[in-house]
Amino acid sequence: MSLLLIDNLQELQEHQDEISEFICSDSTQSNMFSLPELIELYINHHPNIRIYLFLYTENSKISLFIPFYIEKEEYGLKLSIKTIYKLQVKTLKLFGNSISYNRNVNRNNIINYIAEAIDKIKDKYDFIRINDVITDSIESEISSHLQNINSDYVEWKDKEEARRFIKLDNDIDTYLGSMKRKVRYNLKRNIKLFETGHGKPLLRKTVNRDEVSSFLNHTEEIYKKTWQANSLGYEQKNTDYNHRKMSLISELGNLRSYVLFKDKTPVAFVIGYQFKNNYIYQDIGYDPAYKKWSPGSVLLFLLIEELFSIDKPELLDFGFGENDYKKIYGNTEKISSNIYIYKKYTKGHAVISAQKFLMNIYRLIHKLLTWLKIDSFIRKLIKR
Repeated sequence: MSLLLIDNLQELQEHQDEISEFICSDSTQSNMFSLPELIELYINHHPNIRIYLFLYTENSKISLFIPFYIEKEEYGLKLSIKTIYKLQVKTLKLFGNSISYNRNVNRNNIINYIAEAIDKIKDKYDFIRINDVITDSIESEISSHLQNINSDYVEWKDKEEARRFIKLDNDIDTYLGSMKRKVRYNLKRNIKLFETGHGKPLLRKTVNRDEVSSFLNHTEEIYKKTWQANSLGYEQKNTDYNHRKMSLISELGNLRSYVLFKDKTPVAFVIGYQFKNNYIYQDIGYDPAYKKWSPGSVLLFLLIEELFSIDKPELLDFGFGENDYKKIYGNTEKISSNIYIYKKYTKGHAVISAQKFLMNIYRLIHKLLTWLKIDSFIRKLIKR
């Protein structure tokens, strides 16, 4: 294969059309966030990043696109969800956390090309971080091939959890029929309780560019009240960058987000996208003032009903991170993890070693709280 390394915006723009066509092709395993239009938007908003986009072609046709970038950032050493200390690092990442490749190309060859690409720029970053890596994916095998090049490469998985999905086979009745009777009863009960307290729930879908401003205003209104904002730190949703990103995704035909209303008051939201028959359930939140009416569950149930009835995707991807509602609604799963790759005796090695130490401390604390039978109480206090 022939290799072209794209390391500036001008070159990316020159190859934008052919890369977009490749990523959107049915024969390509790809991620929406690897589209050059979205990469360009990210570059313009983050001028301090450096791109290393490896484009492999065969007979003048793209077979493999590896969209790496290096970002200077503060890495937060964490004890559970609380940041203890921040360090400046240079992290090698993937746009969309994934490689785009032609499914007809030999898998082993693809991984070898990826490993060689990483090794070419090994002196420019402290460590590699790839989030949400599914166990049997191409990305999960990168480290073993890197170790064949240089035994100093080390992989660490900071979390390994079930990544849950909904396969939207058949129809909504068949899907609900696969659930336990008590689960179906509780879902219908949540809808009735919401209707009793607030009238018929209104689910508003956002797909068009001219709807983005209103959607982000509603999202902002809800998010600032959520437990995530209070516990993990408030992060503004209605920003210029988010507006540009969602507007662009709308223009690309992939925006599909929702807000649930009680009368005229927004009470829950889902930021989601649909790309190549996959629905990406990216971000959620609800107003805790309405918690007893289960607005999050009501929204998700109505969303699933709508996905089955209009422009049905093949799969709803809940993304990384375990949660009770994902166990209830999901009907298939894979193991997923966040992967770090670094070289021995480097800054990256020292940073990851410190994080491992803190995680071991947290596990000991968690075991103690569980033994004392107060772990659930502490978790509720954190979410208040």
